Amino acid sequence: MSPVDRYLTPREVADILGVTPKTLGNWRVLGKGPRWVLLGKLHGPVRYPASAVTAYMATRDSRSSHDVGSAPVQDAPARRRRLKRPRIQGI
Repeated sequence: MSPVDRYLTPREVADILGVTPKTLGNWRVLGKGPRWVLLGKLHGPVRYPASAVTAYMATRDSRSSHDVGSAPVQDAPARRRRLKRPRIQGI
C-alpha cells in the first residue's frame, strides 16, 4: 500500500465486487475478501485500500465458470472417470 493510496468505503467496494456491504462484513469476520483497515479507534470506520481491492480482484480471476470460488487460479487436475459397478441379475 502506497502512502497516497485511496481508501474506499464498504459500499464502494461492494459495488465493485458485486456483493452487499453485509457480505463484506461477513468476509471480514471470516478473514476473507480484500484487506481492510480500521480508521481511528475500535469502532472507527472500515476502509479498503484501492490497491488491496485491485490485488484481491486479480486473485479471483477465473478461466471458466467451473473456477468460480477457487483462488488463486490453478490448472485443474485430470478428472477421474467413475467405474460402473456390474449389475447383479436376480436369481
